[in-house]
Amino acid sequence: MTSQLLTVPKAAISLGIAASTLYRWIRTGSVEVIRHPNGQIRISMEQVQALRAYLSDSE
Repeated sequence: MTSQLLTVPKAAISLGIAASTLYRWIRTGSVEVIRHPNGQIRISMEQVQALRAYLSDSE
């Protein structure tokens, strides 16, 4: 089964954070992403769920 892939802005909305924060985490390697040959970045739903769990644990 293939995972649903989200754009960075949609993943950020889902997480309740700014897209710029998510892009910064991607740049620093804190978030695993899928980079398409055309430059588009996608984040798996599993990665979003892991980030959501991490963010809720740190509150």
